[in-house]
Amino acid sequence: MTEKIIAALAKQFDLSESSITPETPLGDICTDSIDFAELLTDLEEEYGISIADEGIYQVQTVKELAEFVEKLL
Repeated sequence: MTEKIIAALAKQFDLSESSITPETPLGDICTDSIDFAELLTDLEEEYGISIADEGIYQVQTVKELAEFVEKLL
């Protein structure tokens, strides 16, 4: 799942996948709350999930985001 999240982030924010690691802070990629909200919407649509949990705001890294999404699948 981490690789899929990295690919989605790279595509959405026009970055190279090699510049994103599992330890990359999401704040380095999603520079504001609008970017983060768009990312969550894209993940919901792609994986058919609903991210309504307040816990999403505790997610700090790409790896943590991947783990969070995996729990919802």
